[in-house]
Amino acid sequence: MYILNDKKTSQEILSLPQCNGRAQIQLFEETMEGKGFSSSDGPLIDEQRAFAIKVFAQFCTAKAFEDKVQEETEILMKHIQEQSHKPVQIKRLFSLSLINSIWNLVMNSRFELDDPVALRVAEAMTV
Repeated sequence: MYILNDKKTSQEILSLPQCNGRAQIQLFEETMEGKGFSSSDGPLIDEQRAFAIKVFAQFCTAKAFEDKVQEETEILMKHIQEQSHKPVQIKRLFSLSLINSIWNLVMNSRFELDDPVALRVAEAMTV
């Protein structure tokens, strides 16, 4: 394990091709079936990254993202109000709402806030 404790060194190290790899995370392997950013490595991740940047630059404006976040925030608030009679895992719901905002912008679909698979993904991404 290495610890990088300053911005300049971190940027230099993380820009090296050797740092482009992705950790193999079982949950992502199961849910994404080996496809997408979470499972890519080597030249494939470079190609996918370039494509994603191009698509976001062409189709995703700040206003469009703001609208998706606002929409997801309203859904989240309604969901929390409906759960007012029992404990709620806010941290996981916030992660899922953020995932939904991005996913909805890119794929024009979203996960329900009680979807077990989506909650597993959100939990895995919550630190």
